[in-house]
Amino acid sequence: MTRKSITERRINRIKKVLSRRLSSLWIVLDKIEDPHNASATIRSAEAFGIQNILVIDINKVFEISRGVTKKAEKWLNIYKFYTYDSALSFLFEHNLIILSTAISEKFYTINEIFPLFEFPFYFEPPKNLRCRPKNEITKLSFPQIYKPQMPPKIKPEDKIAIVFGNEKEGCSPIMIENSKACFY
Repeated sequence: MTRKSITERRINRIKKVLSRRLSSLWIVLDKIEDPHNASATIRSAEAFGIQNILVIDINKVFEISRGVTKKAEKWLNIYKFYTYDSALSFLFEHNLIILSTAISEKFYTINEIFPLFEFPFYFEPPKNLRCRPKNEITKLSFPQIYKPQMPPKIKPEDKIAIVFGNEKEGCSPIMIENSKACFY
């Protein structure tokens, strides 16, 4: 397809879509081993308008499954690193706040990190909704780990890198250590 065969209307549509990409939100794939999982993440990121993906491929096994991505990768910036040092240096050079999807000493819910309401808040389910009694919900919490405190302040203008960990081990300890916070 050449530029001559593309209508002016189509060119304007492409420019409009590209101008709305999220350059302030990055996805980091931390040692993802299954090409289908990595490729599904890439396809979803493209669908949500995320422009940048950083791949940490310590074991040098990362590959894109084109049948899964449906060529979504051609519209994205995909950065590949083989060491944590080089990946972290790159993230810090780009002034990204690192948030890992993990449960650690500094973890929060996604709503606490990106609040829809002021923190702290409590969700009260509708009366007609069948759910567990409050005392059972308390038993399901993580009192030995979770110490309520204010989550880090994330401003709309902040650049954020969300780390998704390996299928078996989750996020690596070095990524958790370098994260401003972890969430689930």
